[in-house]
Amino acid sequence: MRETSADLVWTDHLAWCPKRGLTSSATRVVDLPDLSRWVAVAADGRLELTCLDDGDESEDGPPPVDLYRLPADVELPPELVTALGGLGTVARLRTTDIWEAIVVGVCQMITVAAPWDTYKRLCQAWGEAVPLSTSPLYRMAPDPVGILDQTWRTLPATGLGQAAPVLHSAAEAYLTHGDTWHAAEPADLITDLQTHIDGLDTDTARLIIVDITGDFEFYPVHTLDFRAWAHRAAPHALWPPRPTGFAHHWRTRTGKHRSAITALLVAWGHQQPNLLGET
Repeated sequence: MRETSADLVWTDHLAWCPKRGLTSSATRVVDLPDLSRWVAVAADGRLELTCLDDGDESEDGPPPVDLYRLPADVELPPELVTALGGLGTVARLRTTDIWEAIVVGVCQMITVAAPWDTYKRLCQAWGEAVPLSTSPLYRMAPDPVGILDQTWRTLPATGLGQAAPVLHSAAEAYLTHGDTWHAAEPADLITDLQTHIDGLDTDTARLIIVDITGDFEFYPVHTLDFRAWAHRAAPHALWPPRPTGFAHHWRTRTGKHRSAITALLVAWGHQQPNLLGET
């Protein structure tokens, strides 16, 4: 078993179970490229990773955990420094499977009203069941073949609605290009995903890249949620009112620490349920 300690273990990813806030602990199962399977348990500022196969000697294991902490040499509004610095060290389990990241990304598209519920319905309906000794049965994301086996009625009924054709297209594209995507550079992958997945927007493609790299420089900071978090964290700062102006201002102010600061604001925002349509 491998253990990481932090002030906050970030469990807002849709693959964590149960939903954040329902219990003091959460569980997630991840598959690595070497086909090893790991279970992650987050509780009380600890993230424990245990290989479900033959011990911890898998070629690619354990799954990567990214740590984010506010650097000392930042030049940010004092209120923002207080809010983000108050988080301490934040640990986030990186997604190692591009396909899972794509499913999660599509479930978070703006046309999906309830991302968490939709993702769990998909997993419950067609995902592999993984028995665990420490928690109820865990359901993996459905694989691409399982998605392609569904009709145009069953997929929208999970809550995907208008995003159902996007997930169907993603499944077809992944079966053709998945191996290439796993080897692609992040910036190139943003373009490749949009080229081969019908209806996938740039913001969702960027969220997929963030999920599999842990690099929040790719995060779409112009979005309404992100700007709302910045305004809530530092209400007296002079934030540009328009999305493009805000994004430019954010990139300029955060400089070389952009990834860490952006990650911390997103983590902070996810602790503010009244600012989100769904937490």
